[in-house]
Amino acid sequence: MTLLGKIFTVLIMIMSVMFMGFSIVVYATHTNWKEKSVELVKEVSVRQGVVDSVKADLDVQKERLEREQAARRFALASLQIRADEYSSRQQVAEGLLRDQQAENDKLTQSLVDAEDNMQKLTTEVTQLRVDIRDAQMAADEFFAQVLVLTDGNVQLEGEQIRFLEKNSQLIAQISRLTNVLTNNGLDENSDVTQVTPDVDGIVTAVAQETLQISLGFDDGLREGHQFDVYRGATFLGRIKILRIKPSTSVGEIIPEFRRGAIRKGDRVAKEVG
Repeated sequence: MTLLGKIFTVLIMIMSVMFMGFSIVVYATHTNWKEKSVELVKEVSVRQGVVDSVKADLDVQKERLEREQAARRFALASLQIRADEYSSRQQVAEGLLRDQQAENDKLTQSLVDAEDNMQKLTTEVTQLRVDIRDAQMAADEFFAQVLVLTDGNVQLEGEQIRFLEKNSQLIAQISRLTNVLTNNGLDENSDVTQVTPDVDGIVTAVAQETLQISLGFDDGLREGHQFDVYRGATFLGRIKILRIKPSTSVGEIIPEFRRGAIRKGDRVAKEVG
């Protein structure tokens, strides 16, 4: 066999295999239309039954809807009748309410007039009571004046005796005060505001060269007064009052008299010498 014959033989074999594959594919895709049509008829029959059932249900629902609509129209008509009846009753009630309101207005006005009259009468009664009380007080005062005038001489004599005793006491007190002024080198014209009062206090706060003490204007302190500061029996220094309040004062430490550090709680007393 020649080469060409071999080539044709191989090509024929390949073509045979190809045609055999095509045949198999065509057979596999072949459809039995008779059986398919029977299945389609069954499916159409089933679906027609479903459609008929749905139509029947739809008819039932329509009938039920019509009954409900008729019932609602009847209920609406009944409600409309009741609403008309209530509206008529409301109009009647409003008329009665207006009449009652007018009657109430009349009664209110009558009450106001009665209250005004009562207020006037109350004022008159109050004034009468005041007049009666004033008359009674005038009578009582007159009676008291009669009693005072009756006992006047006795009381005046007693007052004279008391005044004489008071005069003797004042003379003795003036004599004692004169001795005190004389012993302190003062007289009746001396400015006692410059005399440092004999009082004791404590240091309540310290800030550098100034401090605050527990004595003030109410204790007799004035600006310029000087006080000594002690801790126990130890002399710490002397201060001069700068500012005064009713119960506290602020003073400055006099440098030439400083003998130690002054702290809160130290005692403050009248300067010595």
